[in-house]
Amino acid sequence: MSGPLMGGFPLNGNFTAPLRNMSRAYIHFQGPVPGIDFLIDDTTLVEVDEDVNWKAEADARIQKIRKNIIHVNVTRSSSFNPADIEIKIDLKRHLFGFGSMVKEAWMTNDDYKGYQNFVYKMFNWVTAASFKWKYNRGTRDKPDYKYATDGVKVLKQHGMKVRGHNMFWGVPGHSPSWVEALNGTMLKATIEKRLKYMTGITKGQLNHWDVNNELLHGQLYEEKIGDPHYSEKIYDMVHKADPFPTLFLNDYDVVAVGGVTDAYVQQAKAFKNANVGLGGMGLQSHFKPYTRPDPTLLKTRLDKLATVGLPLWITELDLVHHDDTVRADWYDMALRTYFSHPAVDGIIFWGFWDHDMSSPLSSLVSGYNYFLNAAGQRYLDLIKKEWSTHVARKLSEGSSFTVNGFHGDYDIVVNYKGKPIMYQEFHLGKQMQRLTCSSVAMDVTLPTTVDPFVHITHPVQVSHNNEHVIGHMSSGAHNTDIQCATRWSGFSQVGDDKMSYAFCQGDEVMTGCSSYHKNGEWYRDGDQFLMHNGRMSCKAVNGFRSTSGLQAVARCCKTKNLKCTYRGSGPSAKSVDARVETTCLHNEVATGCSAWTWDSEMFGAFPSLNNKGCVASNEGTTVGSQPEWCTAVNGQDKVAGEERRIGCATCCSLEAQGGPIIG
Repeated sequence: MSGPLMGGFPLNGNFTAPLRNMSRAYIHFQGPVPGIDFLIDDTTLVEVDEDVNWKAEADARIQKIRKNIIHVNVTRSSSFNPADIEIKIDLKRHLFGFGSMVKEAWMTNDDYKGYQNFVYKMFNWVTAASFKWKYNRGTRDKPDYKYATDGVKVLKQHGMKVRGHNMFWGVPGHSPSWVEALNGTMLKATIEKRLKYMTGITKGQLNHWDVNNELLHGQLYEEKIGDPHYSEKIYDMVHKADPFPTLFLNDYDVVAVGGVTDAYVQQAKAFKNANVGLGGMGLQSHFKPYTRPDPTLLKTRLDKLATVGLPLWITELDLVHHDDTVRADWYDMALRTYFSHPAVDGIIFWGFWDHDMSSPLSSLVSGYNYFLNAAGQRYLDLIKKEWSTHVARKLSEGSSFTVNGFHGDYDIVVNYKGKPIMYQEFHLGKQMQRLTCSSVAMDVTLPTTVDPFVHITHPVQVSHNNEHVIGHMSSGAHNTDIQCATRWSGFSQVGDDKMSYAFCQGDEVMTGCSSYHKNGEWYRDGDQFLMHNGRMSCKAVNGFRSTSGLQAVARCCKTKNLKCTYRGSGPSAKSVDARVETTCLHNEVATGCSAWTWDSEMFGAFPSLNNKGCVASNEGTTVGSQPEWCTAVNGQDKVAGEERRIGCATCCSLEAQGGPIIG
């Protein structure tokens, strides 16, 4: 029996008009294949009133759904003055996903260290987008995804979680031409062969997989194979081959634009009901150029998408405006709306650097010095300040207290007279966390200098590896009075690993080396004693995100019989709190100390309390006196293997009247 099918249904959609002068607008509806006709009974275009209180409402939801209570109870001995004990609680990594698409090849290339630093410091998730079928660098029979897999390996070593994008893309033009030319039988066999290969090289490594991308906008595989449910079978095969990653649909015009929101809901429900391993919905979020995000419409679309009952991820966020201040405001609107929705578990930017985006006017970071523009600074302020938790409480305010903190991984540090004596890590999820700090409950008198690296979770590693002599200098002066001068270099170039050198003159001997930024910023890799062009030099190394030149500063002295040996050691072990020590000989005194790192965050180097040694410290806390050595310390807030330190000491002696120089 054939004939017309009777029935009706509403077809809804919404859109945001761009901020441009318009005289005419066309609305396009995408329907089924030709031959299926629709009779439209009525159409209505209605203006949706904007919720003027959207920001206050979003902030209230954020406080409710993204935070939980930390209960802290501290026990102490009566020999401790409560006013001397401080408890610091700091969020180190969000539970919510904040991430970006990255170029995996750049994550393993030393030429892109600034790029890598930004990724590791600003995000906890990344999308590895080089798994696409057309990105195969090998042959049909011997695929090569080494850039992607090597990049994922390094990212995982740095504690990042990774989305794989994408295994298949059934929109015409997005598979290799030879694949699209296959008949149905061969195409099916080829798809299943690729599926087996891709799950084999990524098994257990990816946290998410975009399995078949933009399935609403192309069903090439279904059409050629003749099976309308073939993509569901692909998901089922991937899930069985590697149950570890969460499998995602991923499509556009579903949240930033509302063209196919309803269709996406229906598709996701069908996949969910088919029980093929679908675990999440990827919502691409490419806003049309010069279109301001509309929080009212965004929330309306998110509410509709959430009815599927699967986690929602914003997978490809970008928007365009030439004014980075306006761009900052617009990103704020989108980020705040997404972060405030209970069904959204993560937000991924579709790139962050203006040298690697579809439009540089979408970027958070600009130029080869990786300058954080206004949009990037707004993002930083949101995730590191407004949506982060950092609390310091004196014990004199009470031994028990509560903190309403954002979900994520935390450090808690107990300071005694400004010196850390206990460190612990904990995780705050959707259940409240109770902490008891009892390591200060001891009837002992603490020394004047407290070693801050007494961690509960990580042993201190001290090494004397690769101790060596860098060079020697002797003063040819005949006077017995010590005369010293400070020698400044010129300014280095701006940017990571840009260097400047300072030298002593005439009979002077270099007794110290330091570095200084023109505008006082701290983005530097440190300083180092080094033979340069046959002369002992003080080398200063500029760092990631620097915006000014760096000067090397050499302290140069001369007097009769002054001799200095420049000693170095390292690098330190690849673990949290690892130290490397450089030792002076028994008749020498450490007059100068320097340290440099592959990471640009540390406080610098300084002499110990008794002038017998030197100390170099990472960002965070300082180290007490250390006799007769220069110490470089890995940071307590860094994951294992993230960075290493190299320490150097100037060890000098003055043979005058039969005795050595006294420090």
